Amino acid sequence: MQISVVRTGGFAGLSETLAAADTDVIDRKAARALEAVVREMRFFSLPAVVGRSPIGADLERYEVTINDGQRRHTVAYTDPHAPEAEPLVRLLELLASVSS
Repeated sequence: MQISVVRTGGFAGLSETLAAADTDVIDRKAARALEAVVREMRFFSLPAVVGRSPIGADLERYEVTINDGQRRHTVAYTDPHAPEAEPLVRLLELLASVSS
Protein backbone atom coordinates (compact mmCIF):
# COMPACT_ATOMS: atom_id res chain seq x y z
CA MET A 1 0.00 0.00 0.00
CA GLN A 2 1.41 3.38 -1.01
CA ILE A 3 0.19 6.38 0.98
CA SER A 4 0.99 10.04 0.38
CA VAL A 5 -0.23 13.37 1.68
CA VAL A 6 0.26 16.51 -0.41
CA ARG A 7 -0.47 20.07 0.68
CA THR A 8 -1.25 22.64 -2.00
CA GLY A 9 -2.26 26.27 -1.98
CA GLY A 10 -1.48 28.91 0.59
CA PHE A 11 -0.25 32.39 -0.26
CA ALA A 12 2.44 31.10 -2.64
CA GLY A 13 0.29 28.38 -4.19
CA LEU A 14 2.98 25.75 -3.64
CA SER A 15 2.62 21.98 -3.70
CA GLU A 16 4.50 19.98 -1.06
CA THR A 17 4.52 16.29 -0.17
CA LEU A 18 4.17 16.25 3.61
CA ALA A 19 4.65 12.50 4.05
CA ALA A 20 4.73 9.32 2.00
CA ALA A 21 5.36 5.64 2.63
CA ASP A 22 5.05 2.24 1.03
CA THR A 23 3.91 -0.36 3.55
CA ASP A 24 5.80 -3.07 1.62
CA VAL A 25 9.08 -1.25 2.34
CA ILE A 26 8.81 0.28 5.81
CA ASP A 27 9.07 -1.45 9.20
CA ARG A 28 6.39 -4.15 9.49
CA LYS A 29 5.00 -2.82 12.80
CA ALA A 30 4.63 0.68 11.34
CA ALA A 31 3.07 -0.77 8.18
CA ARG A 32 0.47 -2.68 10.20
CA ALA A 33 -0.38 0.47 12.18
CA LEU A 34 -0.90 2.51 8.99
CA GLU A 35 -2.96 -0.22 7.36
CA ALA A 36 -5.12 -0.51 10.49
CA VAL A 37 -5.87 3.23 10.48
CA VAL A 38 -6.79 3.08 6.78
CA ARG A 39 -9.15 0.15 7.43
CA GLU A 40 -10.73 1.73 10.54
CA MET A 41 -11.57 4.95 8.71
CA ARG A 42 -12.89 3.00 5.69
CA PHE A 43 -10.72 5.21 3.52
CA PHE A 44 -11.82 3.74 0.19
CA SER A 45 -15.45 4.53 1.05
CA LEU A 46 -14.83 8.18 1.91
CA PRO A 47 -16.05 10.90 -0.47
CA ALA A 48 -13.49 12.78 -2.57
CA VAL A 49 -13.81 15.85 -0.30
CA VAL A 50 -14.55 15.81 3.44
CA GLY A 51 -15.45 18.62 5.80
CA ARG A 52 -16.40 22.17 5.08
CA SER A 53 -14.94 24.02 2.14
CA PRO A 54 -14.24 27.50 3.46
CA ILE A 55 -13.94 30.26 0.90
CA GLY A 56 -10.53 31.80 0.28
CA ALA A 57 -8.00 31.78 -2.51
CA ASP A 58 -5.07 31.33 -0.13
CA LEU A 59 -6.37 28.27 1.74
CA GLU A 60 -4.26 25.17 1.99
CA ARG A 61 -5.71 21.94 0.62
CA TYR A 62 -4.58 18.52 1.79
CA GLU A 63 -4.88 15.49 -0.49
CA VAL A 64 -4.44 11.98 0.87
CA THR A 65 -3.87 9.38 -1.85
CA ILE A 66 -3.69 5.65 -1.26
CA ASN A 67 -2.85 2.97 -3.80
CA ASP A 68 -3.61 -0.57 -2.70
CA GLY A 69 -3.33 -3.12 -5.46
CA GLN A 70 -5.97 -2.21 -8.04
CA ARG A 71 -7.58 0.40 -5.79
CA ARG A 72 -6.57 4.06 -5.86
CA HIS A 73 -8.45 6.77 -4.00
CA THR A 74 -7.79 10.41 -3.11
CA VAL A 75 -9.56 12.33 -0.35
CA ALA A 76 -9.11 16.08 0.09
CA TYR A 77 -9.81 18.43 2.98
CA THR A 78 -9.12 22.09 3.67
CA ASP A 79 -9.95 22.41 7.36
CA PRO A 80 -7.76 20.12 9.49
CA HIS A 81 -9.89 21.05 12.53
CA ALA A 82 -13.16 19.80 11.01
CA PRO A 83 -14.42 16.66 12.77
CA GLU A 84 -14.74 14.86 9.42
CA ALA A 85 -11.03 15.42 8.73
CA GLU A 86 -9.84 14.05 12.11
CA PRO A 87 -9.08 10.50 10.87
CA LEU A 88 -7.14 11.92 7.92
CA VAL A 89 -5.14 14.22 10.19
CA ARG A 90 -4.40 11.24 12.46
CA LEU A 91 -3.24 9.26 9.42
CA LEU A 92 -0.97 12.14 8.37
CA GLU A 93 0.57 12.33 11.85
CA LEU A 94 1.25 8.59 11.89
CA LEU A 95 2.57 8.65 8.32
CA ALA A 96 4.90 11.56 9.13
CA SER A 97 6.28 9.68 12.12
CA VAL A 98 7.16 6.57 10.08
CA SER A 99 8.40 8.34 6.96
CA SER A 100 10.82 10.68 8.73
